[in-house]
Amino acid sequence: MFEVATLKKLEQELKEASKGPNGQDENEENAVDQEYLLRIQKLVWTPEEDDLVLLTPPPTDPESQVKLKQLLEKKGPQAIENRKAFLRSTIP
Repeated sequence: MFEVATLKKLEQELKEASKGPNGQDENEENAVDQEYLLRIQKLVWTPEEDDLVLLTPPPTDPESQVKLKQLLEKKGPQAIENRKAFLRSTIP
C-alpha cells in the first residue's frame, strides 16, 4: 500500500508541476525526478504478476513463459523470490 500511495503522490506532483504557463514548470524544485518515479513504479506489483509468480509448477505454455521472462527482466530474480515468499506468507 505504501508503494501505491507514493506512486499516486508522485503522479499528483507531476500534474501540479506541469500546470505553469506555456507548459513551463513553475516549481522546478518540486518536480519529480523521472528516474525516481520509474524506481517506484518497479516496486508496484500487478495482480497478474502476482498470479504468474505463484504458479506451481512454472508455466509451460509459450505465452506465460514470455511473460515470466519479461517479469524476470523487469523485476529481477531476487525481487521475484521475495514477492513469492511474501505472497505465500499472507495466503491463509
